[in-house]
Amino acid sequence: MRVLVSGFGPFGGHETNPTQELVRHIQSAEPDAFGEDVLVKAVVLPVTYFESWDVLKAEIEAFEPDVVLSFGLASGSRGIRLERTAINMDRGYVDNAGARHKGPVLEDGEKEIPTQLPVQSMAQALEATGFKVHFSDDAGG
Repeated sequence: MRVLVSGFGPFGGHETNPTQELVRHIQSAEPDAFGEDVLVKAVVLPVTYFESWDVLKAEIEAFEPDVVLSFGLASGSRGIRLERTAINMDRGYVDNAGARHKGPVLEDGEKEIPTQLPVQSMAQALEATGFKVHFSDDAGG
C-alpha cells in the first residue's frame, strides 16, 4: 500500500500549522514505521491558490499512491474533522501570496465529490484512542 500524506505551511496569521508538523514527523519516521507493506510519503504544500494543487498533482503522478490523505487546519475546530465531501468552491480568502480566488476551483469540475474513505470506521478508531471527532461536508468550501 502506498500512502501520500499532505499538509500545509502556516497561514492566516498562524505562526505554525499542525499539519506541517505532522508531515515533518512522517518524513523523519523510520521506513518501516507504518508496517512492512505500507510505504508512506509526506509533503508540505504551499498555501497559495493553484500552486498547492500543482505540487500535490506532481507528487501523485510521481509516487502513484493507493491513497491520498490531505490534512488541513480549521482553527475553530475542537477535535479532528473528517471531511465526507470536497466542495469545488473557493470562498475568496487571501492566500500567503496575497492572492484571492472566489468561485469554482475547476470550472468544469464536479460541484461536490464524496470521499471514498471509510470515515465512519476512521472516526471510531480515532475516538477509541481518545480523539474527539466531527464530520464535515465542507472541505474546500
